[in-house]
Amino acid sequence: MKTQPSEGQSGEVRRRSLPRRSYWLGAIVGASALVLSGLVHVHLWLTGYRHVPTIGPLFVVQGVLALVLAIMVLVRPRRWVYLVASLFLGGTIAALFASVEVGLFGFRDALSAPYAVESLVIEAVGTLVLALMGWLLAPVGRRG
Repeated sequence: MKTQPSEGQSGEVRRRSLPRRSYWLGAIVGASALVLSGLVHVHLWLTGYRHVPTIGPLFVVQGVLALVLAIMVLVRPRRWVYLVASLFLGGTIAALFASVEVGLFGFRDALSAPYAVESLVIEAVGTLVLALMGWLLAPVGRRG
């Protein structure tokens, strides 16, 4: 049996019961993962990846988009923002694995590359937290 969302005095749809501070904790962890991932990519670009065709500019794009998404996660805590941010970090993980396993845009990387393992851990945590937050922000009894 589906539970129907109830509306409070303000007309807001009630969300799954989770303390407000838990949402903020999830948002802070997710935003932090985005910022750290972006910083790693910009640092790697500054220390040599800028000379790699196609991959170099994509590292800068990743850094900028990660920062924009981190701000959106904190300023606009909406389900779609969390899910887009989660997909972004998941895509970053997929790109690294593609680069390691088969090469990406003519460039092949290794997990022994600087910050590869650290970024994987950061991005995996961020992907999971942001996906969970996106799911938890869905209105009860309704797809959002």
